[in-house]
Amino acid sequence: QWHIAQKKIPFAQFGTGEDRSFGSAALTADGFTYIYGTRGRKGAGKTMILARAPEADLENFASWQFRAADGWTTNAGDMADLCGGMASEYSVSWLPALRQYVLICTENGLSKKIIARTAPEPWGPWSAATVVYQCPEADGDRKIFCYAAKAHPMLATKPDQLIVTYAANSFEFAQVFEDARLYWPRFVRVSLAESPASPQLQPK
Repeated sequence: QWHIAQKKIPFAQFGTGEDRSFGSAALTADGFTYIYGTRGRKGAGKTMILARAPEADLENFASWQFRAADGWTTNAGDMADLCGGMASEYSVSWLPALRQYVLICTENGLSKKIIARTAPEPWGPWSAATVVYQCPEADGDRKIFCYAAKAHPMLATKPDQLIVTYAANSFEFAQVFEDARLYWPRFVRVSLAESPASPQLQPK
């Protein structure tokens, strides 16, 4: 019953100095669809950028707005960097126990560290990053790398819980065939709370 159509996002940008893309994550809230992306600058890693459109008018690119430093704008060139250390894919979801939005990603895209940030609104301001899990597959083997961490809130069974997946792979293609543990999704149950002494996020 699905009818798939591809639309070229006109605000994406790929060049020698800066890359800008959308679709890293998506979130629907308050009548809008928030389309998260990344901006990459050579030697500086990736930052979060954000667009939004009315939920019923997503494919109308004239309706898109972009998060700037001081609010929303129709000029994609004025988008702000909302936080750093980002990956090409990540998740943003509402965590009922904290009454906050939670960002989950692999630190800097390729890392054994899965990090979380919280924010009161879909656009931020985002807290400092907290490491909520360290992937064991990369320990002791430099050819193995971990990536693609994201949360799946529809799988959670408690209001303070997120089910997070990530992948482990190898820089040596033959190793993927030889080691059946690689290139499968890994599932991690993460429970989050705020520290009693400060609003700093901490895993429970």
